[in-house]
Amino acid sequence: MLADCFVVSLIIVACYLTRVARCTESRPDEEREMIEDCISQLQAYLYNR
Repeated sequence: MLADCFVVSLIIVACYLTRVARCTESRPDEEREMIEDCISQLQAYLYNR
């Protein structure tokens, strides 16, 4: 259960970082795609449990 809370907190942080990346024009598109890919991997981890 503690691991689930940790993963959920990671998703929340990743979503926040993605929002910051979308709002900040100076961030490169590659970094934005990397963050979004990280979010999708975390969500897949939760769904596959």
